[in-house]
Amino acid sequence: MQRWFLRCALAAAPILASRSAQAWIYDEHRAIAATAWSELRRDARASLEHLWEEARVGYGTALCTEALSGARPSSTCIDFAALPAISGDHSCSPKELITKTIPSVWIHDVAEVSADVAEKLRNAQTEEDRLNVWNGSNLRLQAVDDGYVTRAGANNAHFLLPLHDEELDAFVRKSAKAGAPLNALGLYVDYHSAATALARSASPVDRDKKAERARRILALEAYALHFLEDVYSSGHVAGTWGDAATRKGTHDYYSVNGYTDVTWSGKKMTMFGDAHMKSADLRRSANAAARSLELLYEALREAESNEPPAD
Repeated sequence: MQRWFLRCALAAAPILASRSAQAWIYDEHRAIAATAWSELRRDARASLEHLWEEARVGYGTALCTEALSGARPSSTCIDFAALPAISGDHSCSPKELITKTIPSVWIHDVAEVSADVAEKLRNAQTEEDRLNVWNGSNLRLQAVDDGYVTRAGANNAHFLLPLHDEELDAFVRKSAKAGAPLNALGLYVDYHSAATALARSASPVDRDKKAERARRILALEAYALHFLEDVYSSGHVAGTWGDAATRKGTHDYYSVNGYTDVTWSGKKMTMFGDAHMKSADLRRSANAAARSLELLYEALREAESNEPPAD
């Protein structure tokens, strides 16, 4: 099943890859996750909504009542669509995401800044205006999240490894094997595998432990989705080599101007990157994210089918 998913989800990824700068901005990550959630089959969405309800137990009001709170991020709670946006860029681990970031006050300041940045990008009249908003957003985010720049300085993990004429299966194995340099595809495989493994485990009877398990599953999958979504950003396909200025310039150039290549399935495509996501980029990445969520649903359903009948 995992191999089938990776082949389907990554068939739309470019075949030429190297691997600094963060990937999709917060609003783009959130749009991808929200679109993926909305495109789920009814049974899969219902199962994941139940998991969301379990996760909220004993967690105060940190998580929104609804898994999707609306087009604009809520200023008082975190919804599912925001989790991949926060993962990696505004937290360092699934555990930190659950225990520190989501319950914090400052993460709502991040959401507010990000929503304002997204609006300014939509209203930008020229590419120069757009670049000014994009570059200025990093300073604004650092002001509300004092760990933002530190995380951004150690983010080669958000990029793909270089490709050396491997077929898809071989490239996935190379990316995910023990000892491989940190990379987006390898981290997706690791986090998604951990999420589905936990989802297949027996659900505790204790209400609080069940809620803790649900939060861990969601946090692991949120991290997986963050790195999976990064695979579809052009700046993270075409470049990190040379000194810091060269890497940043390469990343920004292809994010703005796009990158054209041929997918593993043989289809020519042009992709764009951070702060420049087009509708086709949204569709590609959301389709992959939805397939990942459906596999998580299958794991949850497998666990439910193995539960002993109630007395």
